[in-house]
Amino acid sequence: MSKLISIILPTHNKCNYLQFTMPLLREQVIRNAEEVELVVCNNASTDETSSYLKELCEKDSFFRFVDYSDFVDIGVSIARSVDNASGKYVLLWGDDDAPAPLLIDTLLYYIKQYPDIACYHFNRLTGTDAKDYAINELHVFKTLYTGNGIRYNDSSEFVSAYYQGMGFLSADMFLLEAWKKGQHIDCSKHYGFEFLAPIYYGILGQPCMYIDFPLCIQRNPNNRKWLSRSPMFRYIGMPNLLQDLEKMGIIHDWEKIWNRTSNTTKKYLIIIPQITLDKPKYKKLIKEMNSHQHSWWRKMYAYFMLYCMPTSLYLWMRNHRYKQ
Repeated sequence: MSKLISIILPTHNKCNYLQFTMPLLREQVIRNAEEVELVVCNNASTDETSSYLKELCEKDSFFRFVDYSDFVDIGVSIARSVDNASGKYVLLWGDDDAPAPLLIDTLLYYIKQYPDIACYHFNRLTGTDAKDYAINELHVFKTLYTGNGIRYNDSSEFVSAYYQGMGFLSADMFLLEAWKKGQHIDCSKHYGFEFLAPIYYGILGQPCMYIDFPLCIQRNPNNRKWLSRSPMFRYIGMPNLLQDLEKMGIIHDWEKIWNRTSNTTKKYLIIIPQITLDKPKYKKLIKEMNSHQHSWWRKMYAYFMLYCMPTSLYLWMRNHRYKQ
């Protein structure tokens, strides 16, 4: 009997967080084991991830473990992990995020209540790392709450409204059939977001739903492994993705959507200094990154950070900002 939900969790060198996340997921999957499977895909970790997951795999029939020996970047890791799903729906999950106590029960309810929905996106709590597994300064990502799911009969309207939030891994559930429809798409220039275009292509013309109740807790670590690639993801990968979505007829006026949501001044000022973490990389990428910016001061700001901001100063400022 095929499952209703495949929970797909890609991971890399996060054994310490997995020891926190997996028991929380396992508790929920156990009581829904006939309808849910859990698949963890190890992206060539060099810590104790493999041995830890092998132990778990021996205990539970609903748990599968895929151990990749070749390391790939985060967006590609997510995309290849989805290929291991067998359920009707795929629920993506981040290795350091915490599920709400009734996450799976709630999603099963919505699937049975609204069987025609092709893609779900849901609200979350978000906070920063504290000592041990604690999370500081929790707040609701989107404060609007209606008590019901918000239905979109037009998937283009849904994608335009939530594409940015769906870049966060642990808040997306979509039909596996939709994913398979989009496998022909070239996502090689969607750095960090290679998994999104196939979903959007596959759900085109189908109803979608946003659940405004927070169903997970997002952890924002101070020292993300991919932090130095964040400007590339956000200011090259994301606009490339949006341009391709417009070409495919999935959204309209990509630049207006981009500037209204992802390319705000506040985010730009915070994220661009991260290029100081890998100056050789961004000396090659700076022109491409600036090609998506029309303001002269933004382009100059990026050049200033690249050539004048010492990496040590940026690290000091970031550590001071996230000091617990």
